[in-house]
Amino acid sequence: MNAVRCAIYTRKSSEEGLEQGLNSLDAQREACAANILSQASEGWSAVPDIYDDGGLSGDTLERPALQRLLAEVDAGRIDKIAASKARGMWMGGNPPVGYAPDRRSLKIVDHEAEQVRDIFQRYLRLGNVRGVAEQLVHEGIATPARVNGKGRAYGGVAWSRGQIYKLLSNPIYIGMIEHKGERYQGLHLPIIDPDSWERVQATLAENLQGHRSGAYARDASLLAGKVEDGAGRLLVADHASRRGVRYRYYVGGRDTGPNLRIPARELEALVIARIDEALADPLALAVAASLPLAGLSLDRGGMRTRALARNRAFLDALIAKVRILPQTVEVLCHTAGIARLLGATAPEQVRHSR
Repeated sequence: MNAVRCAIYTRKSSEEGLEQGLNSLDAQREACAANILSQASEGWSAVPDIYDDGGLSGDTLERPALQRLLAEVDAGRIDKIAASKARGMWMGGNPPVGYAPDRRSLKIVDHEAEQVRDIFQRYLRLGNVRGVAEQLVHEGIATPARVNGKGRAYGGVAWSRGQIYKLLSNPIYIGMIEHKGERYQGLHLPIIDPDSWERVQATLAENLQGHRSGAYARDASLLAGKVEDGAGRLLVADHASRRGVRYRYYVGGRDTGPNLRIPARELEALVIARIDEALADPLALAVAASLPLAGLSLDRGGMRTRALARNRAFLDALIAKVRILPQTVEVLCHTAGIARLLGATAPEQVRHSR
């Protein structure tokens, strides 16, 4: 049996009542001691030292008794990890992207936090980890380059699907600390807002169920988050199943009218055909996008058309909006994507109608 040396830490935010013979700190200590005693058969024993912080706020880690206790933990004289996790403390190791160690907590690293938020938003648009990974590779976005506590460099490489999935499912980004399947409120600030977190978790769960039932990522809606009506109201990706066959649609909400229901495969095929047509003539595309012609690599678009036109990440970076109008469908493209393909830059969007 392994011996587990347990320390009891108590705190009260105000000094009121501390002068009493039996105060709230004593009551906390007695309750903890009883819990330790109940686990004696597992090797638990309480150390005799008293760690009390009376009249100190829990908003700071700068508490004398707590600091003495943490020093004992660091020295290996107390097994305190589970209790520390329960109090939302960071117990060391390589911090997740977006954070850096800050004593027993974490502080936000702004430029990394922006990448975390960007990956969450990309996933909400694409609904697919593979698509996010492809897009990041296509745009040359790598994991942050870092140096660990031992001076070893790591990071600065392409994002893998596993890394992206781990990031998207890590509750630390909503301010939580996870330990042995339990979550505790952390001392650190969140990077992701609760609404985005819940939407991402719902999509992850749906995709997992889809894999289990045979509905693979190739069936994910290619234009999710991009289709709108003439008034700019979003059409959402939806599906229905009939006799075991899954049919996908882009459908309007109450504002767009209940009858606005566009078959997804047909719309996606039309959009891809229009992109193929535009990329087949890179000179005309550059003119339509108002790009300066001098120095353009006009063959580049043509050479990459077949390879990239049906790549989800490429299309997502290229297509800004798809507008459903009464007599036509407009495809609005990011000229940044066009310019990148042709070796130039441009500030506006280019529209293609069909």
